Amino acid sequence: MYDIIEQLHTEWQLDAPDLKTSFDKALDSSVSRRLWHRENFDAKGMMLHFLEIEPDYSKQMFRDLYDESRAVEARIDRFKFYCDELMQLFRQKYPKEIMTSHDQDVTIISLYLTAKYPTKYAIYPGMEVFKKALIRFESPQPLLIDDPGRFFKVCKVLQTMGLKNQILKDALSERFHQFPEQMKYRQWTSELVMIIGSETST
Repeated sequence: MYDIIEQLHTEWQLDAPDLKTSFDKALDSSVSRRLWHRENFDAKGMMLHFLEIEPDYSKQMFRDLYDESRAVEARIDRFKFYCDELMQLFRQKYPKEIMTSHDQDVTIISLYLTAKYPTKYAIYPGMEVFKKALIRFESPQPLLIDDPGRFFKVCKVLQTMGLKNQILKDALSERFHQFPEQMKYRQWTSELVMIIGSETST
């Protein structure tokens, strides 16, 4: 996962002359593509269509997502709105295509955010996993809907706690030695939430 974040962070450039090619090369992996491509789910494929048919509109969509002057929840909702609009344009241009969804869910959008700001955001593990993790953390407030803003806050708390644990710091430094200091801790928090949330489902 860390190599995907690093590659997308480095290679995906909104000022690239060919946005589609830039995105295609940036979001790729020789290990696993399940985050953006699996059965009945093709977030990358749909984004490539959007970048092809409306590059300027798509560029603005990402610029708005990356605008840190606005609340992250509002930016994610706005990004979904942009995608809904682009999906309508796609259907008009390709009426015979069978795609029914643009597949830009909270998880994939959180990947875009994480790649842009890897020391601030982390990949959202999905509502069910996050919900079970909060139960495991004994949170007094249950999760009723997708709440990426809350997830990012939980990650920040976990990161603060982790930085105070020297054993953990040493272990992470050895495992993720190629990544910047703050990035490895922030991304570890997402991994921890996913592990804890997944454990409760077994």
